[in-house]
Amino acid sequence: YTPPVPNDHSETLDALIGKSAEAVYARTQPYLYSRWLIAQRRPAEALPILQQLIYSADKTERLWALITMASPALGAASEADRRRYFEAALRLDPNFMPALSQLQGLELGAGADERALTLRRRFAAGAPYLRRQIKRDVADEQLAINQAWLGILTGDYRLAGC
Repeated sequence: YTPPVPNDHSETLDALIGKSAEAVYARTQPYLYSRWLIAQRRPAEALPILQQLIYSADKTERLWALITMASPALGAASEADRRRYFEAALRLDPNFMPALSQLQGLELGAGADERALTLRRRFAAGAPYLRRQIKRDVADEQLAINQAWLGILTGDYRLAGC
């Protein structure tokens, strides 16, 4: 992906600075830039960046691109599409907890409680990985929610915090 280079002389200086900054961001931090584009409601521009990152030499970039591609905002509207991306990330790294977290949510939503329970147990066991993969406070919050779901799915309401 090569972002457009500003060349319209009729633009204001602020607009040119903004376009230049965006071009630098796109070249130096493509994954973060794609997330920014999605937040700016420009998913069509983010899609080719993420598709390119899926084949990147950098494993971390590939992992994050895969789970981002599962976003309904990027066209992964069906559960099967979303599952395909999450499972591809887990094949690349079985300990990539953000993909596991999303997959267990799909299973729960589909009513596959046994599969969701298996994935939630695996997620709990992967706590050390999760704390390295995302912000620690967010990881701790996700782990607490996961523990509550484990309690609900097993009927252990003490574990669920009830």
